[in-house]
Amino acid sequence: MVRLFLAGFIMVSCSVIALAQDKTLATQNLLKTWPANGVWQVDLVRLVDNSLGCRLVTIHDDKKAGELSLWGIRWRKESLGATISDGKQDAVAGPSIKIVIDEVPFGIYQVGRRTNTASGSNVVADFSQSEGDRLISNMGVGGTMQFVIGASVYSASLKGAREALSDFRACMAEAGRQDAGSTAPNGNSPKK
Repeated sequence: MVRLFLAGFIMVSCSVIALAQDKTLATQNLLKTWPANGVWQVDLVRLVDNSLGCRLVTIHDDKKAGELSLWGIRWRKESLGATISDGKQDAVAGPSIKIVIDEVPFGIYQVGRRTNTASGSNVVADFSQSEGDRLISNMGVGGTMQFVIGASVYSASLKGAREALSDFRACMAEAGRQDAGSTAPNGNSPKK
């Protein structure tokens, strides 16, 4: 039962990791999941605009406290960004996400997209190309990472992140290949 709830939460959060348009959360599809590395998981998702996206996230599930959150980075063709999904809307109420790696501030990024639903909230803060590249490099060698938004702190070990980043790159390549072969509005290749 808990796994079903968690799987449902993950699928719902897929819809808000990289919203291209304001659509319902149920329009997202989880297409592929790579094996977990440490606490990090990579997923390939179909976005609301029918393009493909990838995410590298960790999940915090504290049943006793009733806390469920998913956070990390997400990629879509246009950009790389930080994302946080939390079952408590007020947990992600801040205007920006501060990233800290090994207790050293990495950067502060303004939230550009926010989606609130009955199941919680999702926020996304996009990076410039150079900031995204720098973050990925640091995640591969760091020991811990934190996302801070408002009064909430999301923290995880980066153990396994190097391997997960390899899967993340594979996901981006796969998404690019599939999107290149898919030009019809429904995501299917046009018929000849």
